[in-house]
Amino acid sequence: MKHRANQDRGLPWLVPAALIGAVLSLGAIPAAVMVLATPDEDAPVSAPSSPPFALVDDSLPTAEELAVHGELPDPAAAAPAELPAEGTEATEEAPTKRLGEVWAGTTVLRVGDSGLPVKFVQQRLTMAGIEVPENGQYDDAMAAAVTRLQQKFDLTASGRVNRYTLTTLAQITGRGPGLPAECLTGTVLCIDKTQKVVRLVVDGTPEVTLDARFGSFGTATNEGLFEVYEKRADDWSDEFGVPMRYSMYFSGGQAIHYSDFFATEGYSGASHGCVNTRDLEATAAMFDMVSEGTSVYVYT
Repeated sequence: MKHRANQDRGLPWLVPAALIGAVLSLGAIPAAVMVLATPDEDAPVSAPSSPPFALVDDSLPTAEELAVHGELPDPAAAAPAELPAEGTEATEEAPTKRLGEVWAGTTVLRVGDSGLPVKFVQQRLTMAGIEVPENGQYDDAMAAAVTRLQQKFDLTASGRVNRYTLTTLAQITGRGPGLPAECLTGTVLCIDKTQKVVRLVVDGTPEVTLDARFGSFGTATNEGLFEVYEKRADDWSDEFGVPMRYSMYFSGGQAIHYSDFFATEGYSGASHGCVNTRDLEATAAMFDMVSEGTSVYVYT
């Protein structure tokens, strides 16, 4: 040990340098984590090399159409616009915002905007079970729909479409407007855990669409094909001491039912495996349209 100490004595600067480097590295980690955890929704970021989603339905604009209209990121067009000469006023209208610019984080869609990017978001909101007019106009009703989506997926509820909202919307509608094959024949309670909705579908057409929340870790809502085996309009959970109005049981003790807690708490809580709804009147209407033996399909 004494000989080893003598050998190391000739390199005393290595230890401080390593320690300094480690301290500096560790000091950078919290700052990086803080930037990721609390993003500035309007801060510009570098555009990705490819768009984050695929357009999957013929009724929507194709990738080629978006490119023609300038909706996809174009690095060559990144130079700032030339300012008007001093003492003159700009007479041209501001250019329409591009979908790629929203994805890149250089702009957001908000009330007053219009055009193809707005219509694209409207179509995707409808796919996600939040119906809005597909008119290409960003009005107060659309802002309310965007806020509802943001609250549902734990985003900043600004009512504006920034890169985080656009990415989330693209991810949850990646299948396009179509429903799974299991939901297209007869009457089916079609439950989408990705979009957090339950749809009552009759011969392929959604008749009732409700926001839904599900079980958390350890009490997950079962997935697969089931059927309603019992209905109870005014039920009560002895195990958890909560009301379960308009219960439609489909898997063991798991049921689709209205939840007072979901109505008041939103998505800050979770069920113990049931499919919770929060619109009492619409849940009652769904309950009346469902009979024992109705198919239930739960999927992600």
